[in-house]
Amino acid sequence: MIQAWLGSFLKLDHAWVLYCWGMMLHYLWASVGAYLLFIQFGPWLAFFGAITLTHAGYMIKQNSCINYSLAWVPWMLLGAEHHNWVISGLSLGMALLAGYWPLGLQCIPFLACYWLLR
Repeated sequence: MIQAWLGSFLKLDHAWVLYCWGMMLHYLWASVGAYLLFIQFGPWLAFFGAITLTHAGYMIKQNSCINYSLAWVPWMLLGAEHHNWVISGLSLGMALLAGYWPLGLQCIPFLACYWLLR
């Protein structure tokens, strides 16, 4: 919503650049979450995991609501890994609010199972 509000004050070309930067920042946010998720296996494996999890073929989309929802998946897993209900709940809520409901609703049972198995 902030990106759309800021883009309304810009020319169309600049609003498009802002839109693309918003998606790139979400990819970076997902990479940071994946790195923190995999850091227990060492820094090189965490770096490789951050690249492969967040930049896999399904994660790269031109539809921003899919990107914004997928950016919170590593954070959901990180919260479940550490049994932190604040991180898990906040990231699940943000994934649902991002707008891509098919993925957000599938994350609820997946997150619950991952939480219980860890």
